[in-house]
Amino acid sequence: MKHKMERYLKILKIELEDLEYDIQYGEEILRKRFEEHKITDYVFMENLSTFRTELAGVKKMEKEIDSLVDKYETLDELVVHINEFFKKRVRES
Repeated sequence: MKHKMERYLKILKIELEDLEYDIQYGEEILRKRFEEHKITDYVFMENLSTFRTELAGVKKMEKEIDSLVDKYETLDELVVHINEFFKKRVRES
């Protein structure tokens, strides 16, 4: 069972890393649009702030995942905890 949980967490972490890259790519596009004067300073700063907040949230989720390796007996318990943690973080943000 531990092997399944480790694989689950590894896959979840890969998905979060992919999300990080997507957010960083969004920042690059945003910066390019700003440099081309397609968006205002205000829009740029607001959107950049949103991207940075999302990135910080993803990093917190990754840290939580790293702390879970040996805390649960079953994969189902682990999944329930992760779902509750992610939902709580999203609501707080």
